[in-house]
Amino acid sequence: MRFFLILLGLSLSLAVSAQKRLDHKFSFGMNYVIGDSEQRSSNDWFDAFEDDYLSLKFDYVASFKLNQFISVGPGVGVRHLVALDETSSDHDINTNVLGYTSNTISNYFAIPLFVNFNARFIDKKVSPFFSVSTGYSFAVNSSDIELYDSDSGQRDNYTSKMKSGFIANGQLGANIRFRNGMNISAGPYFEFQPTTIVRTNVINSGSFRSETKRDLYHIGLQVGFAF
Repeated sequence: MRFFLILLGLSLSLAVSAQKRLDHKFSFGMNYVIGDSEQRSSNDWFDAFEDDYLSLKFDYVASFKLNQFISVGPGVGVRHLVALDETSSDHDINTNVLGYTSNTISNYFAIPLFVNFNARFIDKKVSPFFSVSTGYSFAVNSSDIELYDSDSGQRDNYTSKMKSGFIANGQLGANIRFRNGMNISAGPYFEFQPTTIVRTNVINSGSFRSETKRDLYHIGLQVGFAF
């Protein structure tokens, strides 16, 4: 019984100590995403799709303070990518691809799991900071694309999906620390995500499948708060 009480006391002490050193960090961001593909061909309309995206992001990090400057912790987030144009800005094509017009906008959702490292440069109320994260992004949906041939009236339906994979990001900015323990941070944000876009098209009794490797570069602004 005494051993149990001692163990319980130690557990409570550790829990209280961890609670004092634990920050709950929430961040929100909006990014412009540039998609780059090494296997792009000027005559391949399939590679022309979805070059650029608008991305909305949300992250939560359970951040453990190692000292007044450095904190680390696991995190989870949500990513929502919306195709800004279904045609390529690098091709001599304006509103259609080889006579086809896209009637839909692709939407992709993903849930990244990652580890975050955060460092404040000075122990002041306002301090510059640097943050990096790396982990794995899990794709959770596919997006339907409809192509319409204005000359023949033909409609082709495609299913497009981003594969899960590695993800890494970094942020520089300013952090403001308040007396009640809350922190607010803001700054430019960059994220790198190599992925593969898989598209499937069912034509009559057959099907067509294409895979395009694409590097996604997220550039934007991220705002966060912690308590």
